[in-house]
Amino acid sequence: MPSVAFYTLGCKVNFYDTEAIWQLFKNEGYDQVDFDEQTADVYLINTCTVTNTGDKKSRQIIRRAIRRNPEAIVAVTGLRRADFSGRDSGHPWGGSGYRYTGPRQDFAIC
Repeated sequence: MPSVAFYTLGCKVNFYDTEAIWQLFKNEGYDQVDFDEQTADVYLINTCTVTNTGDKKSRQIIRRAIRRNPEAIVAVTGLRRADFSGRDSGHPWGGSGYRYTGPRQDFAIC
C-alpha cells in the first residue's frame, strides 16, 4: 500500500487543511506514516512562510523530506510570502525541477 507523511507548520487552519488532505489520501488507499520515523512514497508539507522563521523552517522540512526519500513525491502547499520569487536556484522552491501552479502559486511538486 502506498504511504504518505505530513508535516504542518503554522496556524490552526493549516492543521485543518492537512487533515482534509489526509482524508483524500486515505480514500485512495494510502497509509499515513510518521514524517520523522518512516520513509514515505509521498511527503506533503503544509507551510507557513509569512515570517522569516516560518520560511526558514519550511525550507528545512522540504530538504529533510527530499533527503529522506529522493524518489518520493514532495508536495508543498500552504502560505508563502508574496515577495518570495524563488530566483535563488539553491532555494528548495526555486530552480529547475520545481513548479508552481494555481493563481496564488502556493503549490509546488519537488
